[in-house]
Amino acid sequence: MTLRYVLGGTVILGRLWGELMLENYLRRGVRLKWMPPRSQTSDNNGAVIPTPPLSPNPINYDGMDDQILANFHANTLGLRVGQPIPYRWLSYVAGRTTTMPLAGGDVLTGPMSGCLIATWTDGGAKIAHVGTIDNNPAASTKVKRTFAAEAGAAGDLTAFNPAAVWTPGEIAAAMGTRAMGFQIYALVTGLGGYFSVLIFELPIGQGNNLAGRGFQRVVGGIKPVPVMAGVRLRAFLMS
Repeated sequence: MTLRYVLGGTVILGRLWGELMLENYLRRGVRLKWMPPRSQTSDNNGAVIPTPPLSPNPINYDGMDDQILANFHANTLGLRVGQPIPYRWLSYVAGRTTTMPLAGGDVLTGPMSGCLIATWTDGGAKIAHVGTIDNNPAASTKVKRTFAAEAGAAGDLTAFNPAAVWTPGEIAAAMGTRAMGFQIYALVTGLGGYFSVLIFELPIGQGNNLAGRGFQRVVGGIKPVPVMAGVRLRAFLMS
């Protein structure tokens, strides 16, 4: 049983026993120490595969950013600096679709530039990252059609495009005056919430360099994302 309540102007689903879900932590102005898993390559055969097994690096809360202003009080997060934020990871494999059961906790995947994230039921709720490739339309068509053949008959198949909900103007406004990279990640909650998370990457430098990669990040924003379903979704997968 769940309870719907309003937090920061957005309707959120929460568990009655008070456990907050991941979207309540990944909010504008929250700083993170996190090294996301790397994307993986394949032979672009379009196959639908279980997500490769890995133990993703922890996401640790690192306080509030002093330049990206939040619209909530940090104390409402219920986190202490250094506290890990639990999540599950669905890998992006270029040219293939990765899947995993949705039961068991909230799922992050990315980075996103145009891939669809899909959910459906097949012996239980499942989530998929349809691994299209920006500069390879032939491989993208193959991966979409192969996934359509695998899951297209499911009556509850839905999908969303996390990258499509952020405009360049919104990203620039959220970034402010600092020169930062950014990535967009998809979040699907165990209760079926669909979100797009904008995360900025602080510049690599002293105190933020691990084998040439930075690990300090700050959330630029989070948005619920509308989903596609039915004829529209199937037509897109066959395009």
